[in-house]
Amino acid sequence: MKRLNVILLTLSVLLSPVVLANEEGTAVEAPQTTTEGPVQVIQSTIVKLNQLTTAANYSPQMVKFLVDSEIAPLFDFDYIADEVLLVSKVSLSEDEVKFFSNRLKQNIITTLLSRLAQSRSSSFNFISARPVTGGNIIVKLKANGYSRFGFNL
Repeated sequence: MKRLNVILLTLSVLLSPVVLANEEGTAVEAPQTTTEGPVQVIQSTIVKLNQLTTAANYSPQMVKFLVDSEIAPLFDFDYIADEVLLVSKVSLSEDEVKFFSNRLKQNIITTLLSRLAQSRSSSFNFISARPVTGGNIIVKLKANGYSRFGFNL
């Protein structure tokens, strides 16, 4: 669950330049992850999230647009739902699995949006990042002013 929280936070940071660009009326290219390493992408994302949450004309609608357009497509909610159901040893039909996946996505995105909307004066500090097996990255952040991110189904 902690890994999911870190991933959600880093993804929200990646999307903030798009919202700021739309606000200023200028076009900005999406960050290229192929040229930068994952650590640099995470660091730049944290900076962008700090800029978005401390902007003078901050609005929850900007954050929602950012999360819906940039963060949500990066997650494979069907895979997450399959893993949760596999661990819990629950056998469901295909329609029930799809419903569970959609419910999981809705809950995660709604919780993320509510936490980001509450944390206008907060900031993140990048501490470290290290790769682990399976192509994953563990990131240590210091989150000032944020409450714990909890996801309840």
